[in-house]
Amino acid sequence: MPSVLALAAKVKFVIDPDNPYPNNYTGHIRATMKDGSVIEERQPYLARRRAGAADAAGRDGQIRAQRAARRLEQRKRWTLNCWRAV
Repeated sequence: MPSVLALAAKVKFVIDPDNPYPNNYTGHIRATMKDGSVIEERQPYLARRRAGAADAAGRDGQIRAQRAARRLEQRKRWTLNCWRAV
């Protein structure tokens, strides 16, 4: 456990103000080794969203709009049926 705490004490993070979160989940790590060499890795999107964050967000928005339109149509029919019953 002390080795884990020692490693954790060396970790720093910075939040990128240009990060597209929450529309896309990206990642970037930069590790500086004892010899001074630097290893970097970037993840431009969450692995399961390979279609692209913008496409996925657009599809999600379309689905929500379609559901809302269906609910509105159901309410209209219900209201008309109530008025006819009176």
